[in-house]
Amino acid sequence: MSDEEPIQLRRRTLPRTTPLIRSRSTLRPVFRFNDFRTVEHTTIPDRLVIRFERHIVSDCNYDDIDRFMRAITWRLGRGRARSEFNRPRPGKISTVIRKGEDRFLSGSEIDFQRLSNNRFKMTIDVCLNPTRFLAYGPDVPASQERFVTLDRARRNAIRRATLDYKDNYIDRGYETYWHFLRDDRGASPNPSFLGLMDDVRSWFEDTINQYAVPNGLNIDYNWDNWSISQSEVYHEYYYPDAIALMANLARYIPMVYEEPEFRIYTDPPRGQPISTFQIQNSVSIHLKLANKLRLVIYPKSRTVIRFELRKYTSLRDNLSHMPFEMTEEQHEGIRLINESPRTPQQKTSARATYRRNCVSTEFDGMARLLRIAGDHLATIIQLIVTAINENPVEGSSYFHLVPRFLRFLDQHIQNDQLVENIWSALAINGHIRCNNYPEITVDTFPWPAAGEYFTVWEDVLTLSPMLRSALYPYRQDMALGLLDEE
Repeated sequence: MSDEEPIQLRRRTLPRTTPLIRSRSTLRPVFRFNDFRTVEHTTIPDRLVIRFERHIVSDCNYDDIDRFMRAITWRLGRGRARSEFNRPRPGKISTVIRKGEDRFLSGSEIDFQRLSNNRFKMTIDVCLNPTRFLAYGPDVPASQERFVTLDRARRNAIRRATLDYKDNYIDRGYETYWHFLRDDRGASPNPSFLGLMDDVRSWFEDTINQYAVPNGLNIDYNWDNWSISQSEVYHEYYYPDAIALMANLARYIPMVYEEPEFRIYTDPPRGQPISTFQIQNSVSIHLKLANKLRLVIYPKSRTVIRFELRKYTSLRDNLSHMPFEMTEEQHEGIRLINESPRTPQQKTSARATYRRNCVSTEFDGMARLLRIAGDHLATIIQLIVTAINENPVEGSSYFHLVPRFLRFLDQHIQNDQLVENIWSALAINGHIRCNNYPEITVDTFPWPAAGEYFTVWEDVLTLSPMLRSALYPYRQDMALGLLDEE
């Protein structure tokens, strides 16, 4: 199966449930996962890449653009002061804000494409992380000149609170970001996504104009034509021991999804001390959903579980598949499409286009689109919770296979070192190729008894789905021979 092929949620009897409202700060310890309940209006975007590609530059030529590019990427000399923008790559008329953890808009790009002899299209890809903006709070510099830099002391404090040692984490109560994606800029004293986007727009216009005007560039800005090409939105939940809860949750996920992917975090990166990689001995869960969405579940801190919905193509296209509140006029538009003399395929395409156009092209439409994605995530979480709670016995009944399987390997291989090598490969990869182990063949194991543990194809032995489900949360420990029989 290719990476692009979506893996559908296998629904048995999974009703669509309305998320129950509960304060993150007052969650009880989770029992049978009943307390993954989403607080209204607390959806927060993480990494976003927002493309604005309708800015027009007129009455200029290539030399004018080239002078602008050299001006905005200024340097005073080796080791001395320099612009926030990198110099263009060979053959490109684009520049990128320098990479670095201390830069808020790091990775954002300005690109020019010729439309005619004296007209160019300017595209701005804004790499934005609203979570970082909220995490730094008053420590985000307010001045236009330093908008792209972040406070080092605050960054270190945030990173110490997380398990992955990253600063995209709000270590304050949800009250500080409640209604962040609201439509009205003045509806709350709390920060808003609309206010943040206004600041981002002002910073780009002021910075670009500073070098465009002296070099003869006349720019007609258009911020109402945007697309979100990459997006991450999430909900977080409190639990006293997030790492233990992740291991428990990983036992049940294979009962809900066909092919979950589990990633084990054990050792720190090469050359880094353990203190800089605090997520050791934990697990994250990656689920491919329909329409190229991905759900990632992982412990963000020692007491917080994060459910994160990721999209790596245009998020707006997913409005065809996400339920959201529509006006009576918009419902009437859908009805007219359904009653029109179109083919079924044409009606599907027309409905998708109509639903996309239900979201405003201004910044409030962008905020609404992210809210809709957050609501969709809340529904997915409740589907998972419902499925797990409907199958509590089935979700844990496979663990008796693990010690039996260990005894099975010992009995038929009778070579401790070889058993350890095969066990490590199976625990980590889920399969082995017998050609890599000259001492064994497929016939080393008695069939059909071995069918409880393996499926076989040519010389490849693959763990059975039940045994693989039992191994997921502990496979790294088992690979190291640390699992004790109970």
